[in-house]
Amino acid sequence: MHEEARHSTRAFAPASVANLTVGFDVLGVAIEPLGEPAWGDVVGVAAGAPGDPPLALTVAGPFASALDGSGENVVVTVARALLVEATRAGIEPGPLRLHLEKGLPVGSGLGSSAASSVAALVALERHLGLELEEEKRIALAARGEETACGAAHVDNVAPSLLGGLLLLGPRGSVVRLPWPEDLFMVVARPDHSISTRTAREVLPREVPLPVAVEQGRRLAALVSALHRGETGALAACLEDGLAEPARTRLLPGFSAVKEAVLGRGALGFGLAGSGASVFALAPSEEIARALLPVLVDGFSRAGIPATAHRVRVDRRGARVLEGDSR
Repeated sequence: MHEEARHSTRAFAPASVANLTVGFDVLGVAIEPLGEPAWGDVVGVAAGAPGDPPLALTVAGPFASALDGSGENVVVTVARALLVEATRAGIEPGPLRLHLEKGLPVGSGLGSSAASSVAALVALERHLGLELEEEKRIALAARGEETACGAAHVDNVAPSLLGGLLLLGPRGSVVRLPWPEDLFMVVARPDHSISTRTAREVLPREVPLPVAVEQGRRLAALVSALHRGETGALAACLEDGLAEPARTRLLPGFSAVKEAVLGRGALGFGLAGSGASVFALAPSEEIARALLPVLVDGFSRAGIPATAHRVRVDRRGARVLEGDSR
């Protein structure tokens, strides 16, 4: 193992899908692929040597080259915030060496910056011996999102940290939602990138009142259907009148793929967060499997190579790694 990868504390944070079509900025779910290595980022932290800078960061991994080095990395942003908390607790850790293993593609819609931020939070919290409350942990990790895209939204941060399907309530509260056993998810990853900052810039600044009312109605119906375990009722809820109409032009082929997927029995289809990944929900494992080639072929027709994967809910969320276990 490379010397820079040897750390006293390492933490993994999983990929996530935000919004789930109807829950713009208020719904998110942590995910893990079936039969594949975990999707997510790892951050390691170790004590530096005397004379080292307070924070030194190295980056490796399959998607490290996508981080161009301009601006502050989200890992450093979160680390600075954690050091403030450490100082308040009377802890003076000295110089720290941070190492990011970038396992999620940037601009993928799978919570890439959130995973880096959350992994940094969990690794540093353990390394520094801090015990922070849940709301504080989410807020600190969201500092990284603010660095990445200019908005401290937590719809990727919270599920990546805590696992499961989450509804983000008022004043930083988090509500865990059930995920029915007969609800299956697939995710397609087109070879295309959409920055969260760009995706937020194209959103309308004002929303007509009827659109807002209908969006609230759908979200409430979704939450109710999940609690009742009525998977079939989800289809009527999984429409987005807020973000999707403005964002789909950023992903060639989206509309055609959506039509094809819904025609093969999917309950819903939408952008994963701001894209470019997309997700579909299915009422059976058989339909979920059948959707995989539909997704790949659909984006291929639009001139974009893509891979498609069956995924499940990651209920563990971020965790400190023991050895190489994820």
